[in-house]
Amino acid sequence: LSDLGVSPLHRRRGIGESLVNECEKWAMNRGYNTLYLKVDARNEGAMKLYLGSLGYRRVKLPWSEIGRSGNQFDMSVLLEKKIFGSMEKKEMKDRVKRRRLPFNLLKRLWNGQNDLV
Repeated sequence: LSDLGVSPLHRRRGIGESLVNECEKWAMNRGYNTLYLKVDARNEGAMKLYLGSLGYRRVKLPWSEIGRSGNQFDMSVLLEKKIFGSMEKKEMKDRVKRRRLPFNLLKRLWNGQNDLV
């Protein structure tokens, strides 16, 4: 997920949770089994939503923390969620082909190069 946000006037109404849930359904229907997102660690509302009711977890970055974006004050964290839904792994493999984003694409998305999608 990239650049997902809700206007301050419309927050705390379940809109963000609904948007993320729909993105998860979209990704699962296309064969993805893991969803990643980047969020600013200082965004308490988003962190509470993602780590709480939506079930995301922090993951270690595949590249070093220092210098990953050229900004030593970047407070972004990477979160992930397995999105098998209620399907078992075997059923998921039978239903859809598994896809994985290439590392270089994931890194470019992380660094804000959103022209790729």
